[in-house]
Amino acid sequence: MDTIIPPEEKEDYLLNPVYLPPCEEKSKSKAQPVLTVIGIIFLFLLSAFILFIFVKPHIDMPKYLTTKGFSFSSLLQLSSPVNASALIQVEESIIKAKIDRRQYKGIELGNGIKAVIISDPDSSVGSAAVDIKVGTLADPLEMQGLAHFCEHMVFLESKEYPNLNEMQDKVSKSSGLTNAFTTLLDTNFFFQVSSGAFEETLDIFSHFFIDPIFTEKLMKDEVASVDSEYHRDINNDGWRLRLLFETLANPKSSLAKFSIGSIDSLITKPQSNGVDIVKTLRKFYDCHYSANSMTLAIVDNRPLEELEELTIKTFSKIPNKNVKLPDYSKEVMPFSEGYGNKLVQFIPNDPVRVLALIFNVESESEHPFLEAYEYLAEIISDIGNGSLYDVLSKKGLAHNLAAVKFVEAEPFDLFCIQVVLSDK
Repeated sequence: MDTIIPPEEKEDYLLNPVYLPPCEEKSKSKAQPVLTVIGIIFLFLLSAFILFIFVKPHIDMPKYLTTKGFSFSSLLQLSSPVNASALIQVEESIIKAKIDRRQYKGIELGNGIKAVIISDPDSSVGSAAVDIKVGTLADPLEMQGLAHFCEHMVFLESKEYPNLNEMQDKVSKSSGLTNAFTTLLDTNFFFQVSSGAFEETLDIFSHFFIDPIFTEKLMKDEVASVDSEYHRDINNDGWRLRLLFETLANPKSSLAKFSIGSIDSLITKPQSNGVDIVKTLRKFYDCHYSANSMTLAIVDNRPLEELEELTIKTFSKIPNKNVKLPDYSKEVMPFSEGYGNKLVQFIPNDPVRVLALIFNVESESEHPFLEAYEYLAEIISDIGNGSLYDVLSKKGLAHNLAAVKFVEAEPFDLFCIQVVLSDK
């Protein structure tokens, strides 16, 4: 979930029409250095900034999980069938480590949901996560923070389970956990409970996507929670850094938005401009929350056959609206066209000195297994003899050095080289 304050020159953003990225061929832009930031907190940049702002969904499964001709990325491209109760694709040849005792199975339900089910005989807990392919880049200009706010609203009540704390009570009684987060491109919901409570909790969980309740009372209560989250982290250096990026970004880019939301951006300003808050929220949900835009992961100690039956019974009820996934193929690069090549001094709350070189680079989404930037990061981050760090360290100029691709949002990524500087 992202926190940023819109710059002063963007105060009239509520008067502008909603920006919808056109669906055209991906634009080609060469990588170029765009910012030099002095004084950014190293640990915040690597941990708080990445984990809290650009965190990617994590399920307890191997990073190398893939299949012969089958993967989540390819599975997402499958068309959605009409029959909402049958399985239309099953994949059992998922490659795993020889010492991995867990069993894996990839399935697609008749309503278009793609899932990986995992049987872990050694586990005493059950976990599930649902990922929806929509994030803060899809926020309308007149109600910024809507994706994050929708995440909060979805995770409250449903027609089947209308008690506000039903999910939380169930999770607490089994010493489990549950949460959700919104990134640039995704919204993710997850929970973990004891295996004995897994089936009932899974049903409560599924109804957030089957028949959620959006009322004005719930909305007013929950927008206060979003606003509290914003004010809680307003002095966090990770959030301040995100503010810096969104402020400097090209206003035509979807990155240049106030993505966490507040009472001001979600209620006060929209209402003053005649926006129906509940109707807009419901429209956003209907336009993006659909079975064909969801992926699912389930882990439990039940046999695969039983998990498959449970998945079909529980998640086949989610309606398939055949929504069109957000298309950012013609998205404006945030630090191009005069908005890059800047030197910025950032004063952190902690007394550290960090030099960060940030490059706007093309996304690798069309080649997900290439990982060219991962190789580049490994080379730059090397600490062996003759490495960049070795030279700087011996000269007494640096305490640490790292390179990382810390923003991934088609069609652009941000690649960062950062050096923790000495007083010298």
